[in-house]
Amino acid sequence: MPKIEQWMTTHVLVPDVQRFGCEFLFQCGTHVANQRHLKHFLPIVVRALVAHPSAVLVQQRACAALQKLAGYPETARRMVNHEDGSAVRLILAAMASHRTDSELVERAGDTLYNISIDGEAKPRLLLLPVMPQVIESLRAHSGSFDVAVSMLDVVKNLVPPSGAFSSDASPASTMNQFLRSGLLQAIAELLQKSRATFSRYKRSLLQVLKALHAADASARQCIREAGILELLRSLPTNENPEVAALITSLEQS
Repeated sequence: MPKIEQWMTTHVLVPDVQRFGCEFLFQCGTHVANQRHLKHFLPIVVRALVAHPSAVLVQQRACAALQKLAGYPETARRMVNHEDGSAVRLILAAMASHRTDSELVERAGDTLYNISIDGEAKPRLLLLPVMPQVIESLRAHSGSFDVAVSMLDVVKNLVPPSGAFSSDASPASTMNQFLRSGLLQAIAELLQKSRATFSRYKRSLLQVLKALHAADASARQCIREAGILELLRSLPTNENPEVAALITSLEQS
């Protein structure tokens, strides 16, 4: 491992070195037991993102490496701090600059998801401009199952439960952020796709709607106003008991 660190540090401006180095870290991080041993590589991966903003393969593999590094809670928290160049902002910039690269966007989404799992990192993640980029990616890649599920899983984890985040942001402000983000419009677009397509997204999409439904009365009202209740009613509920249960909950609330 010291040789990889030296290699990536010495050849910062060589794209292939940074790409292969990030790929090596990704492969090592696949084993959960290794993730805490890789935590000191965070500044090195961040430096690769900064040094090669237009090299899509470097950005792609760097995001993949960060996905694994974020699996360790201490590293996930560092990613939302400024001490490492604000890794999350660099991830969002990579998603915006290379928005058509589905693998990069998926890896970036998986990284954001891993960060959002940590209870300390999640409130700070919500203060960053994550939602607009996630919604843009969800809409741009709605035909890609892997990207759509990755983005929906990020959203599900970031929905603020009632009474949460009182020290960093009020529940009302974070919920308003969600309701203004275009999320419900993106969900409505997914629901308008064919039944076969919906079946692929169903689990993640319903988890987002359930989380919004449970979190806030204004969110329940917005779900109805966005036409989502009507779209849910158009689905074959006999094949989707979870959909039927959600419809009943929305009708009664």
